Amino acid sequence: MSEAARIPHEPELFHVKPEHLIDVWAQVHSQIEAACDDTLTPDEVLAWLQEGRAALWLIVVDDQIQASCVHRICESDSRRWLDVVTLGGKGFKRWIAFLHGALEAAVAHHDCAGMACSTVRPGIEKWLLELGWQRHSVEMRWNDG
Repeated sequence: MSEAARIPHEPELFHVKPEHLIDVWAQVHSQIEAACDDTLTPDEVLAWLQEGRAALWLIVVDDQIQASCVHRICESDSRRWLDVVTLGGKGFKRWIAFLHGALEAAVAHHDCAGMACSTVRPGIEKWLLELGWQRHSVEMRWNDG
């Protein structure tokens, strides 16, 4: 079958268990690094994943890792929510709605009140807004250096 006639597959979601991080880390490190800001490093994210304090999902299309999503469950005295720590990749239009549905299912599964994504690049913000996410706050920073 020629490449032009190839029918693309639907996105697939894979949860990477801590013991398998070493198998995929080199492939997703740059996505995670691009999604981190100066308050979080990929090494810190890796430590959370290794310790089981966060989860790594891979979005795979046509046997290629298109994106990675690191998330964790956070709790306060009054509520519980799913926090998307990093989200990065390529071809967002093809898989972002699929991932959003999986995150909604995780919110329900973990009995969360909702979800938040505190570190979002402008391109990802565009897609999240189209899916009904709302801007909640603005981050202000001051650096004396």
